[in-house]
Amino acid sequence: MSGAKTDDSTDGRAQRWDVTWTDVEQAQLETMLSATPMQRLAWLEEAMRLAYASGALEARRLGDHADREVG
Repeated sequence: MSGAKTDDSTDGRAQRWDVTWTDVEQAQLETMLSATPMQRLAWLEEAMRLAYASGALEARRLGDHADREVG
């Protein structure tokens, strides 16, 4: 299987995209590293909202240390 994709949606002409997994990973890394601290915080807040809404995280109260080991 080739890493190339063909898209027939533009003006009836086939357009070839030569993209590899490495290219995609590199693009994601560049995007991540170019984000400002404010953009990173906004992403984290959205990820946490999603985690709470899906039940992956449970709300905890400030000072609740019941899940930590003492000693």
